[in-house]
Amino acid sequence: MSANRGNVMKLHQMLDPPIIELLNRPTRPANILKGIDIFRHLTWLFAAGLSMTIFIYTSYPLLFMIYQYQNQVSPVQYVYIHPAVYPWKVSGSGFGYKLLF
Repeated sequence: MSANRGNVMKLHQMLDPPIIELLNRPTRPANILKGIDIFRHLTWLFAAGLSMTIFIYTSYPLLFMIYQYQNQVSPVQYVYIHPAVYPWKVSGSGFGYKLLF
């Protein structure tokens, strides 16, 4: 990659001014930016999917506690966002649980 750095910089210096000039023209052809909309839509779709996944992933413990409360499960079992084996005992009302949740 570093071997072609000089060539890439030279190519950027040669192509950048004409492209910027072409894009700033008020009478530019409409088909120059025609294929770019798909990338914008894909980016928004990816961001929405990622946001929904994060919301579902982080709200699962809360939804599980609500489910247990509605079905009168006793004692309530707490689910962590990042389930793992910890070297200390983590109880539902202890400092460790509050730190992790």
